[in-house]
Amino acid sequence: MKTLSTEVSNYQLSNLLIQSFRYCIRRRTYAAGECVEDLIQHLDIMPKQWLETILTDLEGYFVNAEHEDQCDINEWKKLKIAILRKIKN
Repeated sequence: MKTLSTEVSNYQLSNLLIQSFRYCIRRRTYAAGECVEDLIQHLDIMPKQWLETILTDLEGYFVNAEHEDQCDINEWKKLKIAILRKIKN
C-alpha cells in the first residue's frame, strides 16, 4: 500500500475525528475500536468543548446500549475513561 503524506491542521484533524466518532458510534463493526484508538491517540489536540460533546454523546449511547454489542460498549467505555482523565489534567 502506498503511503501519502499531507499536512492537516490540528483543527482539521480534530474535526475529522469527531465526524468519525459520530459516524462510528452505533455501527456495530470493527470501526468502533479503530475510532476509539484514533481518538485516544489524538486527545491532546482536541478542544475541551469537543471532548465534552463526545462525553455527552457517549452518555446517550450508554443509556440506550441494551441492543449494542458488548465489545463495542467496552471500546466506548475505554474512550470515556481516557477523555475524563484528559479533562481532569
